[in-house]
Amino acid sequence: TVSQELFAASMILSGVSQMADQLSKEDLHNQIQAVEAMLTDAQNDMRVLLLHLRPTELENKTLQEGLQMILKELTDKSNIHVVYKDMVKKVPKRIENNLFRIAQEFISNTLKHAKASQIEVYLYQNSQEIQLNGVGYDLNASTDEMSYGLKNIQERVDEMAGTVQFLSAKGKGTSIDVRVPILRGEDNVE
Repeated sequence: TVSQELFAASMILSGVSQMADQLSKEDLHNQIQAVEAMLTDAQNDMRVLLLHLRPTELENKTLQEGLQMILKELTDKSNIHVVYKDMVKKVPKRIENNLFRIAQEFISNTLKHAKASQIEVYLYQNSQEIQLNGVGYDLNASTDEMSYGLKNIQERVDEMAGTVQFLSAKGKGTSIDVRVPILRGEDNVE
């Protein structure tokens, strides 16, 4: 995708450069805007690729530390404002790994499919469940790739006998609400 976007931008610029004297000011402006949009898309796609090329693992980290790490990387590589809050204790490792992958998928979808200026991630825990909430991309802008990501999220939640709910309002982004039960005694959780 990135290669195609860069090739198309290059072709348009090549044509504009050869025909600059013959183009009206409005046509020239439109062509430059089209190239700018293609380059912005390519840049967003590259951000997603970079996050996936260096997969982040939770090894020797808590869920909170892992989320803080990928959200910091997101703020370092984009202009997206990140809001993160957590109120958790000890989370069973099995749940940590799945919730971490769910958060990665949600962030990836937001970068790839939204013109989001902000991502919010909230992590809460009580004695019976752990809850992950995220607000980011527009669910109405669905593509096959995004649907694949949403299926991955659903499968991970199902594996943990949890529930997931996606809420979307046009122009407001999408909210994901994941709730996973915690069993007493699981990884020393009391």
